[in-house]
Amino acid sequence: MAWKVSGGGGGTTPSVINVKTVAITTAGTVVTMPNAMPNTNYVVFYNCFNNNGTVGCEITEQTLTTFKATPIENATLQYNASAQSV
Repeated sequence: MAWKVSGGGGGTTPSVINVKTVAITTAGTVVTMPNAMPNTNYVVFYNCFNNNGTVGCEITEQTLTTFKATPIENATLQYNASAQSV
């Protein structure tokens, strides 16, 4: 499995980290993170897959507590969202 990255980010030491695995659908799924980010300039490292292997996926609409994940096929999303406090 290959991890991909989406978003801005900055600094070298993250102060807020969210790690989770969720089911997502082709209609687009809003993923709610357990911890609010300090700003919307965070990085999402992600792996999107199903029984057939790696699935293409787009991460959009990043807010302090959510982002939207839209795969080309229904899939599972593993993510690590990291941000540095300002």
